[in-house]
This record gives sequence, C-alpha cells and structure tokens, in this order.
Amino acid sequence: MSEEYMLTDEQRQIIDTLGEMIIPPDDMDDGLSGAGFAGIMETRNKYQPWMAFLYDVGIKGVQQCSQAFFGKSFLDLNDVERARVLDAIVAGNPPGDAWTWDVTPLDFFINLKNDACFVYCTQEDVWERIGFGGPAFDKGGYPDYAEPQS
Repeated sequence: MSEEYMLTDEQRQIIDTLGEMIIPPDDMDDGLSGAGFAGIMETRNKYQPWMAFLYDVGIKGVQQCSQAFFGKSFLDLNDVERARVLDAIVAGNPPGDAWTWDVTPLDFFINLKNDACFVYCTQEDVWERIGFGGPAFDKGGYPDYAEPQS
C-alpha cells in the first residue's frame, strides 16, 4: 500500500473510536468494536484517494475541535467530551480551520456513519440478526427474493 494512504496508529485509533461511538457495543453484540474498521478504511482509501482526503481532513478537524474544547487530543477525552466533539461535527459548527469547502464537517460525519454501517453489516454474525441469508452466488442465486431464504 502506498505510504500516502497509510494511517498513523493515532489516526487508526481515532477512526476506530469514532466508529465505536456510532455503533457501540450493547447487549446484542460488540458493535463495531474489534471489526477492524480503521484497517478497512485504510485499504479502501488506497483505491479511493478522495476518501483518503476526506478522512485526513476529518481527523484533523476532530483533533482541532478536541483541542479547542478541552485542550487535549480526542483520544485523551472521556466519553462525554468525545460526544460533545462529535455533536459539534454533526451540527456543522466545530471550531478549527481543518474543514474545507469540499469537505465540510457534515460531509465527514455522513461518510463516517455510512462506512461504519457498511463495515458492521459485513460481519457474518450480524447477518443472522438482520435476516440476511448470506451471499447468494454460492447457492445459485436467490430464486425468489420475496421468500425466506434457507
């Protein structure tokens, strides 16, 4: 993988933490925890450099907002402080100058949320809970998609 698309350990931790905030663990499962979210995003960024740019801007924006609100890195914040940072991003008005005309705070959040949901739904143990019978290609396709699959 090209060095320009590689994430630092800190960036990976920030992405994983943000993902776990979007799909947290609960009584049903571990949410996005342990799914390798940041690694999947890093691989995707190799093939979609515009997404690498979006995540780079977003992570810088998260860090700037954390510094402005609390004087420390996002990873050093507690859960309540992290939620305040994420709320400011969702509201579209976080402090900091990392955001650009083509990557707004809301652009970053929408893509982050979509990516988190995608990665979560690729986990086989989630398939059963949502009623997805798995890939169809190895079963000859779905003869009648409106009927329950076995």
